[in-house]
Amino acid sequence: MISFLLAKYLSLAVISARALLLAALLGPASYGVLGTLVLAQQNLSYLALGARDGLTVKLAQAHNNRERVLLICSSTLFWVWCIGTLILVSSFVLVYVAGKGNATWVWVGVISYLSVINEILVNISRDKDKLLRVVATELTANSVPLLTALAFLHRIDVNVVLMSIAAGLVLSIVIYGIDSRAYTWTLVSGRITRGVIFAGVQMALMSFVGTSITTVFIFSANALKLGKTIGLLVFANSLCTIVLYGLNMMAWAATSSSMKSLYANQSPDGGRGARLRAVFRLGLIVCVSAMLALKVALPFVLKAYAGSEAFAVYMCLLQSYSLLLYREFNFLAVTSRSLWIAAGYGSVLLFTIGMVMLFPRVSIILLMQISLMLLCAISLCCAYICRRLGLRDQRGWPQYVFLCFPVLFGTGFTTLGVGAAIAVSLTYSVLWLMVDGTIVRGLIARPAT
Repeated sequence: MISFLLAKYLSLAVISARALLLAALLGPASYGVLGTLVLAQQNLSYLALGARDGLTVKLAQAHNNRERVLLICSSTLFWVWCIGTLILVSSFVLVYVAGKGNATWVWVGVISYLSVINEILVNISRDKDKLLRVVATELTANSVPLLTALAFLHRIDVNVVLMSIAAGLVLSIVIYGIDSRAYTWTLVSGRITRGVIFAGVQMALMSFVGTSITTVFIFSANALKLGKTIGLLVFANSLCTIVLYGLNMMAWAATSSSMKSLYANQSPDGGRGARLRAVFRLGLIVCVSAMLALKVALPFVLKAYAGSEAFAVYMCLLQSYSLLLYREFNFLAVTSRSLWIAAGYGSVLLFTIGMVMLFPRVSIILLMQISLMLLCAISLCCAYICRRLGLRDQRGWPQYVFLCFPVLFGTGFTTLGVGAAIAVSLTYSVLWLMVDGTIVRGLIARPAT
């Protein structure tokens, strides 16, 4: 895991350099357009009906059964190829036949086509525990847009960026394809495909509403034609991705093993799951607190994006629940019970959209505050229900207390300022030492585990 994280942070350096360079070269307006297009492309991947997530679940259930693994991988790859082709053809028809949009949306279709295939290949490599290879491939693919930005500099535009992203994905697929010759059309099974979709559609819905909790504010700003604010929100979302990158990658890398453990009813207190939970708790406290420094740094580093720090703080807080509830979400997924939590998150999403439609002058920050409070209530219910269903990694009260951290931090930051937010972080840091100190000492004593 340590080697994986070090390699991932090298990849993060490339991603961060690319994001900051493009933000500076394009400016808030064009950067907002690019960010909106990329988010639209990411949402198109959900048309695969959770194939990526269903693959993870089915591979966890078929552990050590090589024949079944080949059937699952081949069937899933064929399905996403069909969906990707449908998206690609639709983008051409909409632009060149129906006359809707411009060539930029064709490139969104191309990237969507490549992306859904690449996601499956990445998850197959993760299941094989080839994490370093995944990082090396990702680093290579992400270097293409960065090198393109450096080559074009002030001549770069949104279309050129999208083309470079597509080129990076092609390179990634070619690299993974070298190790994917065992997956053939002759192994495609409709029954297996239906099983993958059935297992993944709940997780896909959960993933969609979860990511939309933050992206809905960007699309709302577009709908309200808020101009520069769109760029500030996109930039804040990029900063949030960078800051939470390490934690999200740890969660991503451990998902397969976590699901296999949960599927086998192996979730002992003090195990790997408990250590990950301790790391996520402290990591979120540190990451969210670090975002406060943007208030001082942005006016000097990127003056055009000054004011985006409040958006960045709230986007981190809104995304924190996917990490705080890491074990709960995996437990619900592997037991096919994700629909109800997806419905809860979906209600928050619909509330936000409804508020924008009914009150077009509503403050984006106020919407974020209300959404955060609703998410906290839903997350507390999720933790309670999972314990009732049998997930007992540790005592219940610490999880409930840490689930209140995002709301307390956000409330202190908005009402009383940076000092109050720091006070909340310090209080929770002390609580973390009291609750998770034993786990951390064990982790330090046995770093190899």
